Amino acid sequence: DWREACEALKGEAVNYLFLPVQDPASGYVSANYNLAAEYGFYILEEYHTSPAPEDRYLLIARDRLALSGADKITICFEAPDACGSLYHCMSHLTYNNLNMNRIESIVISRDPLDYRFFMDISGNLNDSPIKNAVLGLSQEAKNFRILGNYR
Repeated sequence: DWREACEALKGEAVNYLFLPVQDPASGYVSANYNLAAEYGFYILEEYHTSPAPEDRYLLIARDRLALSGADKITICFEAPDACGSLYHCMSHLTYNNLNMNRIESIVISRDPLDYRFFMDISGNLNDSPIKNAVLGLSQEAKNFRILGNYR
């Protein structure tokens, strides 16, 4: 269980943790991104040992570190099951001319039906368009969180 490994990182028994991008038990990519979000961890880097999805790993840490050359941002946020809620959140990317590379969602509650979204965006947190989009998203979405800015 990856929660056991996350507890070790949280309890400072280890400094870093490798999580597979695709959870082997469920097959979902969003499962371990969600785990990192729940624990408040940060993604430092993504590693590929082959082109296959099951051979991709995330290096996770308790604290955010500034990495030179970081060009990928992973964020998560929640949006209610309401007409246009995701559209309004994503408009902050469009208005700032940003490229979204990936989006996934998981259901976090069924009554009401709420979702947590995970998004990868090209860029660096120091870029003005990214700052504008982050500000807009943080005001529009619930529980907005930057999971990492890495290479």
